[in-house]
Amino acid sequence: MNILKALCIALSTYTNLPLPKLKLEGKPMKYAVIFFPFAGLLVGGAEYLVYLLFKYVDLPVFAMTVLISVVPILLTRGIHLNGYMHSLDALSFGGKQEKRLEIMRDLHVGAYSVIRMFVYVGLFLASVYMLLFYSYDNSLLTYSPDELFGGAAPDNSLNQYTIKQLVTVWCLGFMLARVMSAISTVTFYFKDKSGLAYHFSGRGEDGKINKTALGFLLVELVITIAAMLSVNFMAGGVLIGITALTFVFYRFYSLNKFGGFAGDLAGWFVCLSELFMTLAAAVLAIIA
Repeated sequence: MNILKALCIALSTYTNLPLPKLKLEGKPMKYAVIFFPFAGLLVGGAEYLVYLLFKYVDLPVFAMTVLISVVPILLTRGIHLNGYMHSLDALSFGGKQEKRLEIMRDLHVGAYSVIRMFVYVGLFLASVYMLLFYSYDNSLLTYSPDELFGGAAPDNSLNQYTIKQLVTVWCLGFMLARVMSAISTVTFYFKDKSGLAYHFSGRGEDGKINKTALGFLLVELVITIAAMLSVNFMAGGVLIGITALTFVFYRFYSLNKFGGFAGDLAGWFVCLSELFMTLAAAVLAIIA
């Protein structure tokens, strides 16, 4: 029963699914973080269904680009974008860490975050457009570094991928970003222990890591990575590597700019990961 309540808490918090609102307390809260990545699975699955719709329905590429881009917002209420914008406001301040945390907690949105959001949306739309544009060609796409210098491409199946495989890996990336975000919630040092994120981490007053949740999340991480690599080793490896580098950057900024973790930073990381993975997927589609 506690597991079902934990699932309900996680999905009702991070998705728009019509689920009952349960009290954020007790044992279910300790396990809720385990199910955060399921929101990414839902988003990725919806993105893939819309992509299939694009393949079978004669609609303009730009219209489908917008539709695919708003799917995560419709399914999650834009909760990660909210954290992303608050984090941008805080990062635009060059003063002390305490002041940055205060700015992050402010419900108002500053000009810097609005300006950077336009850049984010533009890059995301352009990248999705490239994926859809090249989806018109279903031929086998190959890429090898040797080809960039005029050499003959070796016959290596690891360097071959179709756009459909690339899109599939990209869709799985939505879960990967949320698995790593959940891991950060469980393991990162918290600067602010009064927020909702600290309660979702499953830590007690002693601040010890929720080892049960961490164990489950590591299993989810391995499964997600294995799924991405099994679809296509090269495409999966590139997107996994991009997410890993973003995670390192995220950890550094959390400690360096804020002195520790805060809930809005998790949303900032998810948005950055999704943007960089989408950019990487677009580049792979273009150079193939």
